Amino acid sequence: MSESRDRMRRLREGLGSLGERPRTALLLRKLGGMSHREIADQLGEGATTGTAKHLIREAREALHDMDLGRDLPCADVRRTVSDGDGRVMRSRRVRSHLSTCAACAGFQGAIGGRRNDLAATAGVPVPAVGHILGAATSTGAVTASGTAAGTGGSSVSGVSVLAGAGGIAG
Repeated sequence: MSESRDRMRRLREGLGSLGERPRTALLLRKLGGMSHREIADQLGEGATTGTAKHLIREAREALHDMDLGRDLPCADVRRTVSDGDGRVMRSRRVRSHLSTCAACAGFQGAIGGRRNDLAATAGVPVPAVGHILGAATSTGAVTASGTAAGTGGSSVSGVSVLAGAGGIAG
């Protein structure tokens, strides 16, 4: 896809994600060449020239944030997803990146799945948890006595886990 087509596709997607009023105000200004007063009149509902200016600025900032978000480094987005800060996750930049990067969106989906899988281990006898962890890491297992076989074992809430064992991502 050419750079021009890609830019136009991104603009259409961005405009589609804007609220109706900011999108309308921006399009009336840029495509219709209307003044802020004329835009306010078109918006109705007691809109003022200040309202029109605010909506246009809001639309421009949102489109800019979306462009910046698409180009965020995947490592930063995955760290944000892993941290689970809802406020940051709702930012335009992160949402924009996740909507355009299949790998990061997949990572986000996997985090939720892992959370459910880990919750399912609650109440499972220690040998069963050890078997699950041992199979997942292939570096050791948790023994029935609650100690880690292999290196780096530690106990958390009565269940031993392998600390520093690679292979469990997320």
